[in-house]
Amino acid sequence: MRRFLFYIAFLSSLLVIAIHILAVLEINIVESNFYEFLLTAFLIIISIPTILFIKKDDRQNEDVYGLKLLVVNKPKAFYSLIIGLIIYGIFNFVLFFTKTIGKGTVDIKNGMYVSHNHGKDSKKITKEEYQLYKINELRFGSGEWVCCYTIIAIALYQPKKKSSKANKS
Repeated sequence: MRRFLFYIAFLSSLLVIAIHILAVLEINIVESNFYEFLLTAFLIIISIPTILFIKKDDRQNEDVYGLKLLVVNKPKAFYSLIIGLIIYGIFNFVLFFTKTIGKGTVDIKNGMYVSHNHGKDSKKITKEEYQLYKINELRFGSGEWVCCYTIIAIALYQPKKKSSKANKS
């Protein structure tokens, strides 16, 4: 089960990396909020068994805690990868809010593209401005998905055990 979940998390991580790269290049392939909902819901669904596996590992390794618990008995590069992903997640978060602060949200009302802040201060915007805002939202969400799915994949990863034949040689 754990290996199956690892492969799902790993493939999901590759998928959201591709979506994130396209969003950075200002290409929006996810026009519908349904896909965003689906990726977020799937992230929550895969997180639950991952947390249970981590708790099981925690009981087996009482002297290891925190982030190290995610990388115990795994390649050392994983620890650096997790730290890098956390730093990138914070950078992505700050970048998103510096680009959108004070601009409110965008919607389509009565066939027109509008920007508003909590339903007030509506102003008309162009379709290009609307698309850029939506791409920026996608970039933020996909950047956070990359961090979460990759950390989950690392937590689920288990190196293959050496076979007994190799130990006898």
